[in-house]
This record gives sequence, C-alpha cells and structure tokens, in this order.
Amino acid sequence: MKEEYLIRRKIAEEISEKICDLTIGVLIVSSVAYNPAAVRRESDLDMVVVLDFSSVDFKELYQRIARTYEPVIAKYASEKRFNTFSIVWETAPFEIGLHLWDKTAFENVIRLQGYNAIFRRANWPWAKKFKSTASSEIFKNLTGEEKEVFKESKEVEGGTILRFHPYFQDATGFYTGIQIHNLLLDPVILYETDHLITNGIIKFKENLRRKLVNDYGAGKSINLFNALPSKLQQAIPDNLKEQLLLFIVSKTF
Repeated sequence: MKEEYLIRRKIAEEISEKICDLTIGVLIVSSVAYNPAAVRRESDLDMVVVLDFSSVDFKELYQRIARTYEPVIAKYASEKRFNTFSIVWETAPFEIGLHLWDKTAFENVIRLQGYNAIFRRANWPWAKKFKSTASSEIFKNLTGEEKEVFKESKEVEGGTILRFHPYFQDATGFYTGIQIHNLLLDPVILYETDHLITNGIIKFKENLRRKLVNDYGAGKSINLFNALPSKLQQAIPDNLKEQLLLFIVSKTF
C-alpha cells in the first residue's frame, strides 16, 4: 500500500480513537477513501464525524484533537443554529479537515430531504478552498449540465450561517453536492455506533436510486458520473467510475 496513504490512514485512525466515544460515527472521505493508490504528498485528509450537536461536549472534543476551543461556535452548534461545520488544521505538507455533521445533517442526506446549514467563520483562511463555505457553488446534473446555486446566508457573531445544499433540484434536473459525494464515493467507516452509519449509507443509496429512476427512468444515457465535478471525474478509479455509470440500472452498488 502506498506510503502517503498509510500516513493519512494512521492519522485518521488516531483521531478516531481519540474522539469516537463522543460520536455516532467517524469516516474517511474524499480521495484518501475512494482512491488510496493515487494519494500524493500534498493530498488532504478529509474526515466526516457524525455527532449529536445538542449533547456532545465540544470543549472535550477540541481538547482531544489538540485544537483551540471555539466557544461561540460550540454554543451555536449546541443550539442547532447550524448542523455542520469544519475544523481544519495543517500537518505539513497536507491539511486535515474534520467535517462535523449533526445527526440531522446525516439524516437529511440519507433521506434526500431539504438542505443543511453550515457555519463559516469570519476571516477563515480556508474559506476560499472549501466550496461548502462559499457564497455560491457550481453543481452538475446527471447530463453534465452546470448550475451556479447561491446560498442564503445570515451574519452572526463570529461568522456566517449559510444554507448548504447536499443536492439541488429544479426543472432542469437533479444536481449533486459534496455531501452526496461524501457518502457515495466509497467512504471508509472507522467507527460507528450500532451500525448506524453502515445502515444509513445503504438506505441513502436505495433512496437515491429510487429517486433517480423515478425522475429519469432507468436508461444509461444519464448517470452519476456526469454529475461529478471535472476534477473529481479525473481522480476516481475505473472501478468506481463504472459503478457510477451503472448506478441507476444496477443494484450492486
């Protein structure tokens, strides 16, 4: 196994071990999950952590990962003013992104139900890099058509709360977002409580397939590979590409 992947896998497992008892689930997502062989020296490590924002001890969580506690963010999260935010830090030569989802955010993605809300810190150095905290985002539908979606926002102390779309849908089609990609592109489950993450991802794929068949039919001319950003299309391995091409017409993925 490639050394750069093993480095990130070890760090991810260490983080998971430190915080797992505070969580519902811990996952590796993005390229480290779906294409270990292509991980490079500068590849970021992205993880999704599913928790119950209303009951987790955020001060304890920050302490366990050796990050500076952010009381305003913790207060907002506990009050469910948003249901996802990220903690990002550098471990030269790459970054680690811990993307915290409240259980309601996870359930919204599974059910393909509505939108989530994300917190963007004021003057956050990673704001431009992470599309999830941008004021607008480019989505693609199953024919590859692009659409810019602007996010409703509300300024609050310390930053902005943004409407965050796991997907977007209008008369021109179904457009997939990053939270859809996180659960679709072979996430690695490091920890889960009572199989809630595994069962949730299975249910998510069932719901997604049912929706797409209802909306588009079961033909091969449209597919989930078309809905990926171009950069992501170039990064995924051939076996995963084939699964995305056949997702609507196959029940094996």
